[in-house]
Amino acid sequence: MKSKELQKERDFLNRLVEATNALIVIVDTVGNVTHINEKGTRILERRKEEIVGKSWLKHLAPEEWAVYGHELFKKLQRKQLPNRYIHSLSRR
Repeated sequence: MKSKELQKERDFLNRLVEATNALIVIVDTVGNVTHINEKGTRILERRKEEIVGKSWLKHLAPEEWAVYGHELFKKLQRKQLPNRYIHSLSRR
């Protein structure tokens, strides 16, 4: 994909994430937040600077998700669960 096309695709995906009326968090391979959308900052009542770089499960997710969420994240890392499964975690 050409650089210009790639940038166009990234811009589109960013607009989609920001326009979504739901909390969307993107984490890296160790569970640290790399991006959170504007709706997410409003739901959590925190600024992006307070969220990005922090462990989602350790600092931001409800305590009752800690063990369950950690196990799910490890399974995702080992590709034992489809990515869409995380959606279910956010509804528990």
